[in-house]
Amino acid sequence: MLDGPDGAPINASRRTPTIPAAIARALQARDQGCRFPHCTHQRFVDNHHIHHRAHGGETTLTNLLQLCRFHHRLVHEGGYHIETQPDGTLIFYRPDRQPLTPLTTTVTPGDDHIRTANHHDGIHPTTETSVPSWDGEHPDYGYIVDILLNTIAC
Repeated sequence: MLDGPDGAPINASRRTPTIPAAIARALQARDQGCRFPHCTHQRFVDNHHIHHRAHGGETTLTNLLQLCRFHHRLVHEGGYHIETQPDGTLIFYRPDRQPLTPLTTTVTPGDDHIRTANHHDGIHPTTETSVPSWDGEHPDYGYIVDILLNTIAC
């Protein structure tokens, strides 16, 4: 194990089956949630080795990132790929090897970006916006399926 200047572990052997607690805390403090482009999930995230341990990847902060469970599955099973650039930035690739576009602006807590976007799109939410119009009746599933099938057939 390699210790940093303050004595905290910053690197662990590849033989370590799990990420040491100190590295996991540093990773959580750095990433604060899923790093997949445009994802805002901050809970139920997994720690992911960018260069997999089975292929020689080390358990270091520079080789780790947090991904929500959905995006973690996309990377492992869906053909998505992550590459680290020399400057430390990450590029995410789709299964067809096209890079995903990163966010061009950063969103910080307290920003009024949702209200601004809604105003730009002509959406004016009120206190009644989130009130459903459902009256409590059971849905007619046969009707719903019939509509869906007719829509698909068109």
